[in-house]
Amino acid sequence: MEPSTKKFKFDSEDPFVLIPEELHSLILQHFDGKTVKKASLVKHDWYKRIGHSKKCMNEIRLKLDVHSDEDIDNEIETLKMSEREYQKVKIRSLFFHDGDELKEVIKLFSSSIVELGCDDYDNFDIDLPNLKKLNLCFWSLTNFEDSLKSNGLLKKLTNV
Repeated sequence: MEPSTKKFKFDSEDPFVLIPEELHSLILQHFDGKTVKKASLVKHDWYKRIGHSKKCMNEIRLKLDVHSDEDIDNEIETLKMSEREYQKVKIRSLFFHDGDELKEVIKLFSSSIVELGCDDYDNFDIDLPNLKKLNLCFWSLTNFEDSLKSNGLLKKLTNV
């Protein structure tokens, strides 16, 4: 018997549509960071699906390295439109003048952030219910400790 030379023709360009919806998360859980990034570029549907997958979002880190006031505004506007639930966020900038822009970025993902890295910020009064790791640089120790105490984060971090 000769091997079949039939070729399958998809009705759609997206092979994911042939797989039952309930299996999508089982497939996505096996993606590493590089695969998550590449798959996010395939189609808008994939980008959204990956953005709502806790496992996938744990594989990547949102890195903001802002170099000007104009960059801050553009980044914030772009992130406001994002449907992703970023868990790991690293913000590095000396251009967050009064901290309001930085707070705004952190608040966008406050319910999903489990790991936060931040430079040069001393007013941390944002509730981060799922935070497990906090990396900070250039903070005034007195202001830092006061702001952590004010929202109960210091107790949470010492009990981890």
